Amino acid sequence: MSPYSLPAVIAFTVNFTLALLIFLSDPRSDRHRWFAGLILAFSIWNLIEALIISSPNPARAHLLSYVLYRFIYLMPGLFLVFVAHIATRKSSRFRSSLVAAAILLLPAVLLFVSRRQFPVRLLPIDAHPRAYYYSVGLLATPFALLLTLTALTYLGLALALLLRCRRRATSSRQRRQITSILVGFPAFFLLFLTSWLLAPFRRTAVQIYLLGAGFTVLVSISLWVAAREYGLLRIRRLLAGGLAFTVFSALILAFYLLVLRSLSSVVSSAFGFQSTALDVALVLGLALIVRPAERTLQNLLEQIFQRGVRAYRRELLQLSEDLVDYRGREFFVRRVCRFLRANFDARTCGFALPQDSTDVFELWTSRGKSQVRFRFPARFKRALVRKGNPVELADLEELQPPQDFLTHLRNEGVEVVVPLVAQKDLLGILFFGRHRSGGGLDEESLQIVGVLGNELSVTLARNLLIERVEAREREQARADRVDALRRLLAGVAHEIRNPLNTIATAAETLSRREPDDPLVKEMADIISTEADRMNKLLTDFLRLQRVRSPQVREVELRPLLDRVLLGVPEGVRIAVDLPETCQMARVDGQLLEQVLMNLVANAVDSVASASTSAAGVPHVSVRVRCEEEALVLSVEDNGPGIPPDIRNRIFDPFFTTKPEGTGLGLAIVHNIVNVTR
Repeated sequence: MSPYSLPAVIAFTVNFTLALLIFLSDPRSDRHRWFAGLILAFSIWNLIEALIISSPNPARAHLLSYVLYRFIYLMPGLFLVFVAHIATRKSSRFRSSLVAAAILLLPAVLLFVSRRQFPVRLLPIDAHPRAYYYSVGLLATPFALLLTLTALTYLGLALALLLRCRRRATSSRQRRQITSILVGFPAFFLLFLTSWLLAPFRRTAVQIYLLGAGFTVLVSISLWVAAREYGLLRIRRLLAGGLAFTVFSALILAFYLLVLRSLSSVVSSAFGFQSTALDVALVLGLALIVRPAERTLQNLLEQIFQRGVRAYRRELLQLSEDLVDYRGREFFVRRVCRFLRANFDARTCGFALPQDSTDVFELWTSRGKSQVRFRFPARFKRALVRKGNPVELADLEELQPPQDFLTHLRNEGVEVVVPLVAQKDLLGILFFGRHRSGGGLDEESLQIVGVLGNELSVTLARNLLIERVEAREREQARADRVDALRRLLAGVAHEIRNPLNTIATAAETLSRREPDDPLVKEMADIISTEADRMNKLLTDFLRLQRVRSPQVREVELRPLLDRVLLGVPEGVRIAVDLPETCQMARVDGQLLEQVLMNLVANAVDSVASASTSAAGVPHVSVRVRCEEEALVLSVEDNGPGIPPDIRNRIFDPFFTTKPEGTGLGLAIVHNIVNVTR
């Protein structure tokens, strides 16, 4: 064999092995079969080229060159059919068997008609008279030109089909897969065409050979890259089967040489004949005997190679057992993040889980609940529900997420976002990123994460249902307490108010009669102040007891906000975010103003003291957002916040943490919001 054939021989070995591995990984898969078929065609190309270079007979090399150039002209048609089956949908007309047959038949007919119109020349490689390389010329005849035009047209159609499929790809992974074909195969077809057209201008056969050898190596590299992008190889299973086959083949060979061969000689001497069939029968019998042991060894090797898969299954089973009982959101998040760190090397892990409403989502990490919150528009939630499967961060932008959410994920190094969906409703979002980022998860890992997401969706749906039931029970208990207070105080409220009016009137009369007595004036002022405070308390309670029906009309929000913020002290900085699209709203203006006044008053009280202000400068912000079916208002401050242990009680009547508070402000807000919801 000529040393010049080494690149072609290596390429044949690599491509043939790759085709065999891809096909055996999943013989039933249409994608695996077509990939293996195309790579096998390239390996045949490499084999014929190696035979041409190594052939000592010029006539044989000349014949092989004729076979090769015909094979080369069939390759664009085969590539077009391959692209149609790999990059298009199953319903595409390009995947029809009749269309594929017609595509391959046309160049075959033209090759037969123009068989004498392509002169093939053998070029002896320098200093090796028995090493040849080939060069194919082209005559300016109609059929020859039509054949060349057909090959170029097929190549152009394949490129156009790949470009269209890449534009329609719904994920960056699909785009990378199509790009691996788009950049690899057509580029090397063009490289081959260029080398073929420039062959007459090369001075020596070595130059032509070097260009062809480089083309051969590049094709092999592109095939491996494309196979890796499509995740077509199941190396561990193939290694297990290959090792088991190798071990038992060696054992059979050794047993044959040591035992069966001697036994065959004894039988031949005893009966006076020699038969190869007897040796074959003995070897086949031995193979059948040891076949069960080979399968046992293969299963053992698969267990060794797939220890990671088995460990993952154990971890997943343990995760399911741990999440059977409801233990709160914090345990749920920490347990899932621990699982992702152990099995996917997750550096960043978190959840976006719904707050009280379905539009506001809280950020949870393994460290607990964060103060960060996101409002997901209905359009984004519908897009995630339709997607259903895990989404790589590069593809999330196509679903139009909130910009602050997308920025947060990028800053945290998130790679994969998993929507948790049940009954066409977005329950939450799982997101995580790995230590070794760059290539993202492979296709098999994304499928595993998708299965995990389905399991977590079921668990989260159960958890949210439990939380809603507990919230309703707490709300019912609070309503029962409020109702009991209403019944207790409603009967005596008016009876208390009448004596209060009498006391206030008497204090005012006493003050007018003794205007010069400072002690009388001081006592009268105290009596009037306390009577007014008691009267306000009764007014607030009666307001809590019954809220009138909302009277919805068009209200201008800017003047309403100005009235609410009119009484804010000068030392508190106020920020109002009112978009131009939210200047008018259909609401009950009086009830909305009452709600905002109570919320702003609480915020001002929270930041009034510099010692309790988180940022040093008291700050209160009022934000207005217009959603599709609701007006969303939020009042925020930079105060110390609400301690977690009392958050469930802040809407209870008469519950307050302020020395002079009545504990009715937030209860009134809660009652109005429930009535107008």
